[in-house]
Amino acid sequence: MTLKILITGPFHSGKSTFVRKATEIFGIGNPAMSIDKNETTVALDLGILQIKGLKIFLFGTPGHLRFHSVRKVLSYGADGIIFLIDPISDLNITDVHRVWDELEEFLPDIPKIISVTKQDLPESERKTVDELRQYFPFMDGSPVIPTSGITGLNIEKAILKIVTMVIKTISDTLKVLFEFQGEVQGIQKAAFKLNKSIYETKKYLRWLERRNLADVDWRLSIFWLCKGIDKVLNR
Repeated sequence: MTLKILITGPFHSGKSTFVRKATEIFGIGNPAMSIDKNETTVALDLGILQIKGLKIFLFGTPGHLRFHSVRKVLSYGADGIIFLIDPISDLNITDVHRVWDELEEFLPDIPKIISVTKQDLPESERKTVDELRQYFPFMDGSPVIPTSGITGLNIEKAILKIVTMVIKTISDTLKVLFEFQGEVQGIQKAAFKLNKSIYETKKYLRWLERRNLADVDWRLSIFWLCKGIDKVLNR
């Protein structure tokens, strides 16, 4: 099973460093890749991780506001988000809000955590998490984990947290889908049980199809989940 995790945040928040360190910790032998110019990401950072049988693709986005369209493209199909905030004293509050608001537009309903980066810097040079909450009320709605891409502080914790949240979301939905697989009009029945629209349920089944986790007869509205998917439910 594969997951796509978006690593995003404003310019200079430590996204490339985060992806590189996570790849060092969980990687499968290949270093993280970056498409950059003058050490500034202009397209993406890519890291591939392996965790308990899951293959996880980290997509780091460019942070400059002018790369809005690139972030939109990279966000497509993401299963979870790690949003990075740079706590240095002269942080650009407006840029942080604008990139966060983009996420709420592109990916409003998927799991998100917040990583307050650069914890390797002296305390005198950075704001505390409590101070940052005064600027960014949205932090109250997501888990917040202080990290350092330089020392590796809590990088593993952040990755495992978002993966756990994604799996929990997937598991809750899969348990309902299991009830109605193989039934005619199973999509409609599952949508009703999930309290979702038929469109939303079909969108989720297409997500499973792309990962070879489901087969769907769209004409009859019948679906089947792949063998072995119960392992996901038991994690």
